[in-house]
Amino acid sequence: MASPAGNITFDDYLGLTACLFEWADSYDSKDWDRLRKCIAPELRVRPPSTHLPQSITTYPTPALAPPLRPSHNPNPVSSLLSRPVEEDDDQSQTHIPHQIDYRSFLDKIWEAMPAEEFIAMISDKAVLGNPLLKTQHFIGGTRWEKVSDTEVIGHHQLRVPHQKYTDATRKTVAVKGHAHSYNMHWYKKVNGVWKFAGLNPEIRWSEYDFEAVFADGRDSFGEDEKNDVKVVEKELKSAVAH
Repeated sequence: MASPAGNITFDDYLGLTACLFEWADSYDSKDWDRLRKCIAPELRVRPPSTHLPQSITTYPTPALAPPLRPSHNPNPVSSLLSRPVEEDDDQSQTHIPHQIDYRSFLDKIWEAMPAEEFIAMISDKAVLGNPLLKTQHFIGGTRWEKVSDTEVIGHHQLRVPHQKYTDATRKTVAVKGHAHSYNMHWYKKVNGVWKFAGLNPEIRWSEYDFEAVFADGRDSFGEDEKNDVKVVEKELKSAVAH
């Protein structure tokens, strides 16, 4: 029996919750091949906020100007800044953007990020690739919003503890910080399977020294790209907090 407009089917619910779990647990287990299997071929990247709560923007998201192109940098995270804005290939129907939306934190957007560049960013040692950093993405209440038969928005409550150790023995904690957030996720059905296609997180509040958890990432970029570093270093903290 078909669901009314705006409601997902039970099969969709099972597929979407499975995708959400795979996204979160692949982050925490640092299993990048597993993450690769649950994300869409292309994602869109925007910035989040740890500042005052802002109203949550739902689709459609207005197109913004493409980011400035920095000088060449082999760093996979910094290289994202040089990507131009691209039109979505599917113009046949109204649809949601496929994005990692960090607008409320960074005032920055990448309209299109290939899956492999997203994997390179999130698995970087300055982000989740650090073996001394442990996380747990707890997912609370969820509400699903159907956009079309192949596109759904998920509204999620998250609490994400972060704890970094001094060495591999994990006997001494170097720094810890826990984030509490509302996440808006975008999901896209690709070849019949629901995939994670982006997010817009809003950090409501944090515990302990959350700002210091990703401080090492600030040293990953050269002085000649200082302006871009200010954007990227915040993303490093935010990308794994949600």
